[in-house]
Amino acid sequence: RLAAAKALKIKIKAVVRALTDEQLVVSQGQENNARADLSYIERALFAHRLEEKNFGGAVIIAALNIDRAALAKMRAVTRQVPIALITAIGSAPAIGRRRWMEFGEHLEKVDIDALIEMLSADNIGQLSSDDRFQRAFAFATAKQVALKATSAAQIADLPVKFKRTPTTATFVFDNKAAPGFDEFVQERLERLYAQYRQERDAG
Repeated sequence: RLAAAKALKIKIKAVVRALTDEQLVVSQGQENNARADLSYIERALFAHRLEEKNFGGAVIIAALNIDRAALAKMRAVTRQVPIALITAIGSAPAIGRRRWMEFGEHLEKVDIDALIEMLSADNIGQLSSDDRFQRAFAFATAKQVALKATSAAQIADLPVKFKRTPTTATFVFDNKAAPGFDEFVQERLERLYAQYRQERDAG
């Protein structure tokens, strides 16, 4: 702007204020929000970068004009979805908070390096960032579906249903088909866990 004014040889009025680092960040964040239609993930990345520079939550909240709950969800997304993966996907302007959070929940068992490599392929890299997100989401959920299918097949002949999420696994016993089997397993859990830890530590 200053260079343009000098080139046009026009005078401009300016207000000069001394700002602290926190005040400057808030001012810049609010100006960016007003001038640019930032996507959800761009706002989440902005919050993440401010935290990396040790700015407090109050400053970030003021800069993005959000509340604490919204900041907590942004933090959850940038914890679950690696920054390198977000960068490979891009701004994804049509993808909102809910889809990013759902995406993050599916990544625990996913090979992130393989996913980033897939997104870097020529035929994928040329797609829009929204389309790259959709491809990444399909990749992550397909891995989960395959995992669930394998788990179900392993115990298909047993009176137990096995449910897995990215963070938990649940056994549901059919007490009608096998009365008392749940208690039988429960009584042996401590020994099974000890065996698991012994084999894990040995490996």
